[in-house]
Amino acid sequence: MDELFELRNYFYMGNYSAALTEGKTIAVDSDALRIERDAIMARIAVAQGECDDVISSVSADAPVGMQAIKVLAAYSKDKAGQAEIAKLTITEWLQDPVAGSNPVLLFIAATILAEAGDWDEALRCAHRGQSLEHMALKVELLIKIDRVDAAAKEVNGMKRIDEDHTLTQLASAWASLGSGTKNGSQEALYTYQELLERHGATEMLLNGVAACHLSLNQFADAERVLQEALSKNPANPDTLVNMIAVAQHRQKPAELVKRYRDKLIEVAPQHTALAAYNAASTQLDALIANPPITS
Repeated sequence: MDELFELRNYFYMGNYSAALTEGKTIAVDSDALRIERDAIMARIAVAQGECDDVISSVSADAPVGMQAIKVLAAYSKDKAGQAEIAKLTITEWLQDPVAGSNPVLLFIAATILAEAGDWDEALRCAHRGQSLEHMALKVELLIKIDRVDAAAKEVNGMKRIDEDHTLTQLASAWASLGSGTKNGSQEALYTYQELLERHGATEMLLNGVAACHLSLNQFADAERVLQEALSKNPANPDTLVNMIAVAQHRQKPAELVKRYRDKLIEVAPQHTALAAYNAASTQLDALIANPPITS
């Protein structure tokens, strides 16, 4: 019997309230399971923005996986200020012959290194992890660097291990959506809808469904799903980003778009969507100030 099955599943689906309840009530018999449970609970805290709690609660003699989550918490709180020290710290741990094989460290390292743009090393860390969670992370990273073909192969590898696993289903949806084809988007939509029926609506799943609708130019359907996600959490950054996209596609009033963007700035000032928007705005301002000379 896998005592942490429900906890992991809730976590993977983004059902953090259920995961926290499960984590607080479940009884584990071994130190290894206790460490894994504590690591999942700490990762949930980081995902919910409770970075200070993680930073203050992880002691200097905690297992390396927990130390890695502490680094992630500090980095998530202040990416600009902590980026270099986070990368240096995890790189040093990765070079240790014992610590460097810790699965939590490898996952956190891959996440931070990817955000730093070190895709090769991030993929190496994810590959060294070997678990389905690390394979799913590889799929996510490969899609981000436009290697959808390699992501699809990784999904096939996950299916050979456990085709019905939640992570395999999620990774399959990511790869299908990442293909950029109508059939792929439709297939991803079916997968997300099946997961919704099986596990209930979470913000993560609703945003996945919305992303599929956006890809299929079904903007009204995307808006309907995102409104449900907003009702669950009006401060979810992914929901706000998708709502901005929907509002623009549906030619909603500029005031509404600005309201969503202002909320995103409030809750996630370091979000990559804001960085992209600011870069585009800077380029546009430069073009307006110095228009190209045409003959």
